[in-house]
Amino acid sequence: PPMMAPPQASNFPAATDLSGRVFVGRLPPTASVEGLKAYFQNFGEVSDCYVPLEYPSKQPRGIAFVTFADPQVATTVLSTEHNLHGQPIAVDRAAPKENKPRHEEVKQETFQLQTQYAPQYQQLQYQQPAGGYYMDPNTGMASYYYAQPM
Repeated sequence: PPMMAPPQASNFPAATDLSGRVFVGRLPPTASVEGLKAYFQNFGEVSDCYVPLEYPSKQPRGIAFVTFADPQVATTVLSTEHNLHGQPIAVDRAAPKENKPRHEEVKQETFQLQTQYAPQYQQLQYQQPAGGYYMDPNTGMASYYYAQPM
């Protein structure tokens, strides 16, 4: 039987991802970009630090992304518990943003599903044996009917 080649690291990106970027959560409101850089510089060279802001208030969202020049430093940081300004913070490996559909695409898909299934749903509504008002599909007018109990 032919021997198979061992799996390449590129076949398993999640398990062998050596990105130097980490996600930092549960940040206190007093945390700043400069403070985060100074704190994480204790572990190794920080090449980038990003703190996203809330849109209307321009206040920090309580999360950050820190990128280290050396990916091994990120691995060391992940295995350590962290406190910033006396508050424990969460540090995890940053996952790349997936290709999520935009809001407009989701809205269009929902509209297509509604128009696809709406006629079948309306037919089911008209066939239900119950009393009350219903929209007559032939005339488009509201009518009243009453089904006698058996």
